[in-house]
Amino acid sequence: LAANYMQSLDWHNDPEIMKQIITFYSKAKAYDKLSAFYDACAQVEIDEYRDYEKAVGALRESHKFLVKASGTADQVSELDLRISLVERFAEARRLAKTDADKMVQCCQELLQEEDIEAAVRVGDVYAQLVEHYITQQDNVKAHKVIEQMRQRQIILSPYLDKELVEQVYAAVGEPVPREENENAADEVGDDIDEEIRSEEGDD
Repeated sequence: LAANYMQSLDWHNDPEIMKQIITFYSKAKAYDKLSAFYDACAQVEIDEYRDYEKAVGALRESHKFLVKASGTADQVSELDLRISLVERFAEARRLAKTDADKMVQCCQELLQEEDIEAAVRVGDVYAQLVEHYITQQDNVKAHKVIEQMRQRQIILSPYLDKELVEQVYAAVGEPVPREENENAADEVGDDIDEEIRSEEGDD
């Protein structure tokens, strides 16, 4: 119960709380909860920090405790697949500094994986490619990748800086695409303006 409560606290930014959660679950031999906790740690590393290296470590711990908890074969197999995909993207990010062509190949292969979204944020893979092409001053290829993101209905803003997108579209002479959330915000603003004008007319 204490460990469950601690998970409602800001455990990711407080190593002491994390240690206590792990200690409580370990003493209780609650291996299934330990597995789930490490899985949650991995997801935070991916969603909040794009740190796939740390995510791999957390997923390996999750796997270890899932086996101890006598997880089903399907559960273990699913986690094995997630670890493999996250490892591949972590390796691709490392290759960006030493073998850019291999990094591009790895990212393109990952984007063809059917189960990629169960493990890796697809937007992160595309963003890795866009950032690479911009570094290479190849705005045509960067634009092509951004368009692929839009075709998959991926909102750009969580993955790419607005200024970077504007730079790419300006370089290829194309208008900057509007995001779905921007359109929604504009519609809300228009509705509010109409309500204000209506109220003023009533006065």
